Amino acid sequence: MNQLENNKKANHLERTSHIERQKDKISAKIISITNVTPTIKTFLFHSPSSSSSSLDFLPGQWLDVFISSISIVGGFSITSTPQLYSNTNTFELAIKNSNHPPAKWFHEMARIGDMVQVRVGGNFVWNEEIEYQQGTERIIFIAGGVGMNPLMSMIENWKN
Repeated sequence: MNQLENNKKANHLERTSHIERQKDKISAKIISITNVTPTIKTFLFHSPSSSSSSLDFLPGQWLDVFISSISIVGGFSITSTPQLYSNTNTFELAIKNSNHPPAKWFHEMARIGDMVQVRVGGNFVWNEEIEYQQGTERIIFIAGGVGMNPLMSMIENWKN
């Protein structure tokens, strides 16, 4: 067992097993790491789209993140918009440091150039087409801490 895996925490895949996911995993390379606060870093990833695989997500969804050296799968909300991905093949995650092995890996071991595998999941989304059809005129976003992460994607998408 990897040293990072000694701390047992609720398993992301078990907690979210009832939620539909993208079937294929996509390779993604870390291209930028930014310290946002003393405990939060943002990671910008590049994932080239191809005819056989790409990320297809809505604002608010999360990614299952598979790190080759860790058996525990991380679950992190996407903070960037689908438009960013379609225009640049990049997406962003904001990750708070913790003892959970995937978060700990990102904060202590991840480097620019490192590769991970990801797949989209989650049903807490902003779907612009549905909101338009329902006549939504105003929205209120309330969040605290890293609960802000899915809302960041929703707000950025809504502004555009």
